[in-house]
Amino acid sequence: MPRLKRRAKLKRVGYTDEHVEALWNGQDFRNLFPSDEDWRAGWEALRGELLPKWIAENPGTRPAVWWQFEAPERRRRVDGKPHPFDNPEREKLVARWRAEYPEVAAREAYKLHYGQPACLMVRDDLEAEYEPEADYLARLGLMPPEEAEAVKMNS
Repeated sequence: MPRLKRRAKLKRVGYTDEHVEALWNGQDFRNLFPSDEDWRAGWEALRGELLPKWIAENPGTRPAVWWQFEAPERRRRVDGKPHPFDNPEREKLVARWRAEYPEVAAREAYKLHYGQPACLMVRDDLEAEYEPEADYLARLGLMPPEEAEAVKMNS
């Protein structure tokens, strides 16, 4: 009788289902990852398990932790205006923020969320339009052909 082939389950040494869930949805309500270093270590340990599953279920996108640790650049603005980080009005506000709260400003002023500014400071930050995730991934050669095909089929 032929033997059934079983896929080996990746070892999650030190990581629970709650850690996996936090990495999957980018939210850590239980403070399982107290620092960016902890997030990075968790992502590096579980990336091989999580990323293929994410891509299969959400082609043309990436989870929040991928954007945090692996995205090679910010997403391009597509409405013909300069990126908010290049906006002089915003830079004036950031300079004032740096003077008053240097550590917070250094950490938050130019932080990205899904390749877009996480800290919204001026009206232009709110109105900016960015390339879709799938376009970003395709432009940078980060989308395998089978994923690109799945994106086309879902469009």
